[in-house]
Amino acid sequence: MITDSLYIGFGKWVLALAVIVTSAIGHPAQAAAVPPIEQQIKAAMIFNMIRFVEWPEPVKSAASDYLVICTAGNSNMSQALQSLSGKTVKGRNIQIKLAGRQSDLSRCHVLFMGEMSRATTHANIEASRKGAVLTISDTKGFAEGGGMIGFIILQGKVSFEINQQNATRQGLRISSRLLKLAHRVLGSH
Repeated sequence: MITDSLYIGFGKWVLALAVIVTSAIGHPAQAAAVPPIEQQIKAAMIFNMIRFVEWPEPVKSAASDYLVICTAGNSNMSQALQSLSGKTVKGRNIQIKLAGRQSDLSRCHVLFMGEMSRATTHANIEASRKGAVLTISDTKGFAEGGGMIGFIILQGKVSFEINQQNATRQGLRISSRLLKLAHRVLGSH
């Protein structure tokens, strides 16, 4: 079943991350450079999620060879997402950028928002609506508050919620395979 292959993909990432963390434990200098395992898992999940999202045609056919993942706010995710830099998904190399001004957010394909004020989160969501930007965060209530994918922790495990209506409004199509893996889907038809 296709869903099983997605779980296997996540499993391979988690195993690879465990090897990285385990090897770094013996070397204090390296251990400081390794992001916490939760952020590594979320970065791996973001990589896999991107494979199951379709962007609108103008974004897909843009001349760029890159799929740009931007980060904003205070989070350890910037470091964890750096591990994706240079990997290929949907025929494009992943490029990680720190989000600058809100006017630049529409140049991102994916925007991960870390800890920030509610007003700033809302302003970033609004600014990202000028382009087809997949918005993701691990702040509480993100999917309900206008975002598209919100990470949650359930019984000690990383899971996620998807606001399908918000994604559809931006012209993004989320595969039913990814929707089935979500803990909760908001705004589904």
